[in-house]
Amino acid sequence: MKINKIKSYAPFIGWMLFGFIGLVISHDYMGPLPTFKLGAAFWPQVILLGIILVSGIQLFLLSFFQYRSDRHDVGSVEDVETQSDDFLDKTVSIRRYTKASAIFILPLVYVYGMHKIGFFIVTPIFLPLYMFVMGVRSIRRLIFVAVGVCALLLFLFVYLAFTPLPQGAGYFHSLNGEFLALFQ
Repeated sequence: MKINKIKSYAPFIGWMLFGFIGLVISHDYMGPLPTFKLGAAFWPQVILLGIILVSGIQLFLLSFFQYRSDRHDVGSVEDVETQSDDFLDKTVSIRRYTKASAIFILPLVYVYGMHKIGFFIVTPIFLPLYMFVMGVRSIRRLIFVAVGVCALLLFLFVYLAFTPLPQGAGYFHSLNGEFLALFQ
C-alpha cells in the first residue's frame, strides 16, 4: 500500500479507534438513573456510535472512489513549477500539521480550562478561537456565532434542563457563580 493511501485512511481509522475506545470505557458507566432510565452514558455512546458509523462510511467511500479513480486514471497534466518547488510544499505541509494539531489540541485545552476556569469564561474565548483555526476570518461572524452559541447553551442548560455548568475552581468558581446569578 502506498504511503499516500495510508495517510488518507489514517484519520478515519483513528476516529474509529477513538469511538471503540470510548465505547469500551463507557460500557459499565452507571446504570439506569432515577430520572433517566437509559443511564448517564447513553448519549455519549450514541455519539461515539455515530462517529464510528460516519468514519466507516467515509472509509468505505474513500476506498471505493479511490479505487475507481485509480483504475480510470488516464494521466493528468501537472504544473512543473509547483512540482519542483520544495520550499512551498514544506510550508504548506507545516501549516497543515499545525492546523490539524490545533484542531485536536484546542478542545482538550478547552475541557481542561472549563474544569479549572469555568464554562462562563472559557467558552466565549474558545469558540471564536476554534472557529478562527477552522478558517472563519470574519470578525462579525466570529462574535455573533460565539455570543449566539453561548446564549443557546445557557438557555438550554440553565433554564430548560436546570443543569449546572462547570464553574471552575478557586476564585473562578466565585466569579462563575456571579455570572450564573446574573443569568438567572
